[in-house]
Amino acid sequence: MIPVFEESADHLGGGIATRSVTNDRSNLGFNRLRIGWFGLLLGTAIVTVGATSRSDTNHDFAIHQRRELVHKSDVTAAAWSRDGKLIATLGHFFRRVTIWNPETGDMMREFDIARSPTDCNQVAFTLDGRFIVSTADFHPEIDRHAAAVLWHAETGDVARYIPGPFPEKPAVANAAHVFAVSPDGLHLALRASVGGAAAIVLYTGKNWTEPVVLPTRSGTAISMSFSPDGQRLAVGTIRGLLTVFSVTERKELWTVPAYDQDQAGIQSLAYTQDGRFIATGSTGGLHDRKGPDGGWEPTMIASPLAIWDAVVSLVMV
Repeated sequence: MIPVFEESADHLGGGIATRSVTNDRSNLGFNRLRIGWFGLLLGTAIVTVGATSRSDTNHDFAIHQRRELVHKSDVTAAAWSRDGKLIATLGHFFRRVTIWNPETGDMMREFDIARSPTDCNQVAFTLDGRFIVSTADFHPEIDRHAAAVLWHAETGDVARYIPGPFPEKPAVANAAHVFAVSPDGLHLALRASVGGAAAIVLYTGKNWTEPVVLPTRSGTAISMSFSPDGQRLAVGTIRGLLTVFSVTERKELWTVPAYDQDQAGIQSLAYTQDGRFIATGSTGGLHDRKGPDGGWEPTMIASPLAIWDAVVSLVMV
């Protein structure tokens, strides 16, 4: 069985992206990664690592220690290994993985996952920490029609290629633009693009060798997440539609517009731990309106965060 991995700290709309994950070997409760996006402009980036604790009487977090992992190029995503002993970062236009020791701040190894820039801003560890999951190269030297790749975390070598959904098509049609893995590690979902159309692809079973294209008319997916029990897949689209699929039935259950404007894409989404609610986030899509001077000017949506009932698709906030 391919083990499950922790979520990556993907971008949440610019500024500083933060994702907290449980660290089982620390009695402090949580570890936190903070990524400075100024690396895209200045040519360097800093990942801040802090051990945090939470009071039993309130929800305030206190940082007990902090370490900065300085990169020579941009950093746009990061992931903890489940045991908290490693951090993997993604940078250099989404094509270079760097592995760090968070205790010492030492860089352990670095390797490229693609020859040219990709647009998949995700990286992850498998449950045992032995492998790293990434998208496949969009323009490889040898076209294996792969959707994703498992890498040996210890060496940076390829462990296995995950086959794409369109074996008759070139690599760029099969490579994942966004992906998610179910908490039990049994299912992989991703978005591929072929012929100008986007496809949501589901892999079930222990080896992820049989991709199934899910029927949908929701548009291009830019975020996705499995429910905690792995039975449902939530997908956010560039048009701001939230769609939930049944994994076992392999069909769309419901679709709702998350925001008033079509331009407000759902850049991030997540289930609560009990699977009852889904949170959707957006940078606040641009929408043209007439300004005081009679010209057209862009405006942003007022509420880029929404919380949904995961069962009946009702907005809660």
